[in-house]
Amino acid sequence: MRIISGLYKNRPLKSPKSAQTHPMGERERLAIFNMLGDLSGKTVLDLFAGTGALGLEALSRGAAEATFVEKDPKVCALLRANAAGIPSAKILCQDAQTFSPDKVYDLVFLDPPYHLYDKSLVAKLARYGKLAVISMPKDGELPDLSILQNRDYANCKILISML
Repeated sequence: MRIISGLYKNRPLKSPKSAQTHPMGERERLAIFNMLGDLSGKTVLDLFAGTGALGLEALSRGAAEATFVEKDPKVCALLRANAAGIPSAKILCQDAQTFSPDKVYDLVFLDPPYHLYDKSLVAKLARYGKLAVISMPKDGELPDLSILQNRDYANCKILISML
């Protein structure tokens, strides 16, 4: 797995060997960032960050800063390694479900482990951003949000929502 475009293009990303973590594939990430367009100067929040692929891709494409929230200590260590040398990456090793930001971000990524997917929780966390990108199980219930885009992939659904 790697960053696919921008300043950090081709930077390899370490990934945990765990059934609990499902790093998003390059095809889905490419589609998301094509839909999002220019991220210059944007602030990003990557909840359930895992490898950090989404937030790091955003930084690579010009986002000003990204905050990553990941609770698993082993995965958080991999995330720190993936973000090494990127000064605008802030990593918090804590539970995304109890995270309380001190500001509204321009963009929030929500890619919770599918066994934790809950439409009410996702709707609450999506409000931490002006725009939210949500990855959910294909058969999951849609959160009560204003959905701008809804795309189906092999085993997931990608939503883009606006506050």
